[in-house]
Amino acid sequence: MILSLNGIQISSLKSELQKNPNKLKFAQYPGGFKSRMNESEALMILEISTNEIINMDAEMLKKKHRKCMLLNHPDKGGSPYLAMKINEAKEVLEKSYMFKK
Repeated sequence: MILSLNGIQISSLKSELQKNPNKLKFAQYPGGFKSRMNESEALMILEISTNEIINMDAEMLKKKHRKCMLLNHPDKGGSPYLAMKINEAKEVLEKSYMFKK
């Protein structure tokens, strides 16, 4: 009923999600970076899923950080700002209570 009041059809919503499956994943995220990074933003930057948080240790964090840096390193044409944010995300998670040492 609410969908029809807003002019949204379920079939169009399904087809939109099939075209862009990440749309639902980031629907609640407004975009941009916070002035001070928190753990949830760090997890999102390093692409650590909720299932992986339980097993997060130094080795996993190192692999996720390395993967992101390989894709975004300034020497490979990536943004220095994004590389800085990736490094910041690693530091935030290393200091986090979620991190197993």
